[in-house]
Amino acid sequence: MAETESPTPKMGRAATCAPAAAVPAAAARIPRWDTMRFWLMVLVIAGHYLQQLNGAHDDGIATATVQIALIYSFHMPAFFLISGMLARHALASDRFPARRVVSYALCGFIAELGQRLAEAAAGNGMQFNLVHSMDISWFMTALIVHTALTWLLRDADRARLLLVSVLLGCLIGYDRHVGDLFSLSLVLTNWPFYVLGTMHDAHEVDRRIGAVPHARACGVAWFAVLACLFSLRVDVTEMLTKVFLWQNYPFEDTSLVPLLWRLAVYVASLGGCLAFAALMPAGETRVATTLGRRTMAPYCLHWPVLLICIWGRLFFALPDALGFVGAEAACWLIGIVLTLVLSLPPFWTFVHWFSRA
Repeated sequence: MAETESPTPKMGRAATCAPAAAVPAAAARIPRWDTMRFWLMVLVIAGHYLQQLNGAHDDGIATATVQIALIYSFHMPAFFLISGMLARHALASDRFPARRVVSYALCGFIAELGQRLAEAAAGNGMQFNLVHSMDISWFMTALIVHTALTWLLRDADRARLLLVSVLLGCLIGYDRHVGDLFSLSLVLTNWPFYVLGTMHDAHEVDRRIGAVPHARACGVAWFAVLACLFSLRVDVTEMLTKVFLWQNYPFEDTSLVPLLWRLAVYVASLGGCLAFAALMPAGETRVATTLGRRTMAPYCLHWPVLLICIWGRLFFALPDALGFVGAEAACWLIGIVLTLVLSLPPFWTFVHWFSRA
């Protein structure tokens, strides 16, 4: 969720930022990040549909497995990175960003409630888990914790805080007791991307990416090479996807090897974030840039639609009707359509009003 930010804020109590009102409205929006958030949301929805398609066929669709790994290698870390950059000004202030935290909490509540109501409508009973969540609302829980924790530590040296957060994320796998209580494993393993975002000014990062020669070609090359590597060993890629999920799949090896693997995954995810940002146009695009400011609506509301598709056995019917390649293409088309539709009124109006309550 984009908020206004100071062009050059400094972290820490010693340098309090200028009031948000001093920031021109035009300077608050950066087209690259709004456009990127739109396409990241397409990846979120398409990834969920591809996962269900693959799972319906015992994870036996090699091309779907590779696509899922490519998506999950960077898409949620990219959201945290952007969120950190856009929250940089608020987190440098001595005033706790309560409105931002409340917005995240209420959006998470909408997502959780929508999922539970859909399950109840299907005859599966009404269950509501306030503290145990690994479904769609985990992202909002993570943003709440990241925002509060980073603000409380606003006086800390950012480089040291990043190092600590990375080490904590690496060590999580050695603790077999960290599970889905408040999505703790996901919260902690993704925190480094949020901290890294708060270390960089969004305008400056946008400028630097635009100044890189052949940046878009480099972005294409990154994903082409990664796709080739994933395709060579689909069995390994399938296991690697679990690592990219950032959940607490406990390390079976108690040596330092898993820690080194997690470090490699952090580097790979950051590379994917930068490569995808390089693919985005620097200027505004008519649809994607505008709707990229409303990504909370499709994020909160697409899950009930997915559940209906699962119960309607769509993921068995699609390959029968279109073949596997056609079914995968349909997942991408659904991702685009749902992102577009759920970003429009009344969906966006409802989520925006509720989250600002």
